[in-house]
Amino acid sequence: MGRRLSAIIRALTISAAIIGLIAFISTLASVASLALTLSSINIESFSVQRVSSGVSLLAELELRNSGVLEVSIDSISVEVVDSLGDKVGGGEADGVKVSPGSKAVLNIPINIQLKELSKETLENLLYNDQTLKAIILFKSSVKPFIRLAVDAELRIDWGAPIHGLKIGSPTPSLLNNTHMLVEIPLSFKNRNSYIGIDAVANISILDDRGSRMGYGALRVKAGPSSSYSDTAKIVAKLPSPAEGLLLNDTLLSYNVVLEIADSSGLKTTISRKISYMWGAPLKGFKLGEPTFKPYNDTHLTFSLPISFKNNNEHISLDGLLRLVMYNASTGELVGSGALSIYVGPGSYFSGEVVGLVKIPAPLEELLLKGSKLRYRMVIEGLTKPLSFRLEREVIYELRPLIKGINVSSSYAKPYNPIHVAVAIPVSIGSGPSEITPRGIAYVELYEMDDRQHLQPRT
Repeated sequence: MGRRLSAIIRALTISAAIIGLIAFISTLASVASLALTLSSINIESFSVQRVSSGVSLLAELELRNSGVLEVSIDSISVEVVDSLGDKVGGGEADGVKVSPGSKAVLNIPINIQLKELSKETLENLLYNDQTLKAIILFKSSVKPFIRLAVDAELRIDWGAPIHGLKIGSPTPSLLNNTHMLVEIPLSFKNRNSYIGIDAVANISILDDRGSRMGYGALRVKAGPSSSYSDTAKIVAKLPSPAEGLLLNDTLLSYNVVLEIADSSGLKTTISRKISYMWGAPLKGFKLGEPTFKPYNDTHLTFSLPISFKNNNEHISLDGLLRLVMYNASTGELVGSGALSIYVGPGSYFSGEVVGLVKIPAPLEELLLKGSKLRYRMVIEGLTKPLSFRLEREVIYELRPLIKGINVSSSYAKPYNPIHVAVAIPVSIGSGPSEITPRGIAYVELYEMDDRQHLQPRT
């Protein structure tokens, strides 16, 4: 009895060993089958779909079972990381059975959730070529013995959708006295072979204090593996004060903020500093020495030389140059003149504004004493596309026209029975003024009565 029991125990032990050996061999066979199967993964194709949350890549994989046992893949999960190791997406797929010596095709969705990515991760995907790593976890079983979980890696070549973004040099042109049109070239290459860019670029121009000077929008559309190039047109306010821009070359500096966004969550903001040299349209503006000449008893003609250079390469000045003169002391309007002008980019202008000005003092005072003529001159450029207004004060010393009047002793002689002819020698010296007086001197005679009163006589 004892020997039989011992024999039974030895038989059971041998059976258990045989079962263990069979299980071990089956395990090796199953692992080998699974390893052979997973080592034969091929990417047959990728298809792409833009979804509301980002980008969905559908990977078509082919599995070949070169083992001797059936491989049953129960479930598949995917995690995608970028070149920095940050997770950018993932997905899940149903399982599949692969018989020995056969193959199966798996469709695995790989979702890149653009809206859920951090700013740094999204910008890394948008601007940098890289290889994405898809870690695929297979939960598998090999009938009838074991269940295993094995992962595999796929590498996805990812081209930057916005590669080499360039914000070109701005080209400004005047719209009016307060605004200008700024044209800014934009270009980049979409090096991604899976997705296209179809977005709106909102562009803001900010000054150094962060205040928005202008705004514009541009449609940005670039298919997979294509190039994009276009020009944004932005209406921007001119810096103040405007007179400084009229007279002086100025380096204008702005910050351009470019925000590209679409409905799938592609959103990025780029800031660039741009600057350009603004050429003064009235560079070296100069008023020459005015000249005056008699016109009538109440007015003089004036001629005022004006010169400047249009140092702006984008605009022309075409219109009327008007000069309005005011008495600097009283503010009274005393004269005006005008001149038609056309001054192209980079051209010089030199001309004279001619007009009439009211005599500011009695003529007798001007003749004998001279006067300092003080005028506030308002120069208005009624030109397109730029109009301007400048003020200058001019002091002109008008020296005496007559140096002196000398009257010598008069004498009389009979003229007819009722009249006598009276001769009065008079000498008038020419004054230092550049104006030469011309006219007629009139003399009136009066006789004294007994009480020394003057009595007019014809």
